[in-house]
Amino acid sequence: MLILPPATAVGSITAGNALLSQIGPDSRTWFIVASLLLVGAANGLLTGLVDPQALSQVPHQRLGMASGLLNTVRAAGSTITLALFAAV
Repeated sequence: MLILPPATAVGSITAGNALLSQIGPDSRTWFIVASLLLVGAANGLLTGLVDPQALSQVPHQRLGMASGLLNTVRAAGSTITLALFAAV
């Protein structure tokens, strides 16, 4: 299993967002897709690094509850963010 340092994932998210900031009316589809894939893959890498760190701080008897809370907060945050972007 390949384990990358968190700085790699954060740097990839930064690079993907920098590429997305260059999108204009004449941008090619492949450029947009490549930028979104870079951000999405880096976000997945970062999530895989952060979750075990957060759950390692919880007593073993409450791991299920903590995992459920973590996933609920992530889903709610994504939903609120998507709603805000759609509203703007």
